[in-house]
Amino acid sequence: MSEATPQSPAAEIPVAPVTSGVLTPEDFPAWLAAGTTPDDPALARRRNGQRFRDDGDVVILLGAVPGPLLEEGWVPDLDSLPVTLLGLIHEGVVKSAGAVGPDGLAEALRRGCGEDGSAEASGAVRGVTLDFTAWSPEARSEEAAGVDGSRFLISVSATDVGRVIRQARILDVSAVALGRVGGAGLVFKTLAGETSVAPRDLTPDRWKEWLLSPA
Repeated sequence: MSEATPQSPAAEIPVAPVTSGVLTPEDFPAWLAAGTTPDDPALARRRNGQRFRDDGDVVILLGAVPGPLLEEGWVPDLDSLPVTLLGLIHEGVVKSAGAVGPDGLAEALRRGCGEDGSAEASGAVRGVTLDFTAWSPEARSEEAAGVDGSRFLISVSATDVGRVIRQARILDVSAVALGRVGGAGLVFKTLAGETSVAPRDLTPDRWKEWLLSPA
């Protein structure tokens, strides 16, 4: 996999939204853009490209993850995250991608489901079943408190999950599968059972409540 230098966020980016089945390298500058505004020419493309595409796809957290989820003694190299994501996009396996911002996974999941609150939002809302049965209370507590470091929420076909996680590991980037796309709601599974909410109702406080609930 060859390295490529990402363009500046100010680079010219087509306004047309992503319509193909997977993202392309031309979409990548939009994922790095920070502080976008309503008149940003990348906004339509960036919002569309964050949305989960097909039922059965797997949602993966790429980049910084809670410490208890990492192999003992392994320290991921977050500086490799942009190159890793671009490489996966080049391979044609990334179907959606969005940066996890200050509001954490709750907001990233809302955007992925199509509930970004924008006037430009269109298309059916997709749900996700999130499986946290393998997360320890310590890992969920750390996620609730906020994880430092860059990370992206991506979705890939179920057949590509293994190769995506292996490729990320080769480049010293952590990747954790969170769940599957499907339905119309957000379902949160722990050892204690399941609970669900409409994507539009997933607030940061509700997300923390889920993470900190006994399991």
